[in-house]
Amino acid sequence: MPRKGHTEEQIIYALRQAEAGKKAGDICREMGVSQQAFYSWKRRYAGLGLNELRELRQLREENRNPQLHFRGLLKLHSRYGLHGCLPAQRRTFVPRLRPGQLPDQAAR
Repeated sequence: MPRKGHTEEQIIYALRQAEAGKKAGDICREMGVSQQAFYSWKRRYAGLGLNELRELRQLREENRNPQLHFRGLLKLHSRYGLHGCLPAQRRTFVPRLRPGQLPDQAAR
């Protein structure tokens, strides 16, 4: 059975309502979730603001597909022709990449 899936913004809104004094049962009934789900959200997202939530989502997206990073390394390998070089020589050829930066965006 597929999950309904509430967005993080909806979850944070529900938690803020609970902090304001609304009963958890009423919030759960409005959102269509069980109280167990509500309290697991409370445990997971307690104290998070929207900025921290966006950072968390960005980190999850970056970690979701590790093949993207591997493909970027393969592009660097093929671009600079580092087949027969020693590791010390490779370090001088390959530009430094920031997290989430693709090889095409690297400063040369």
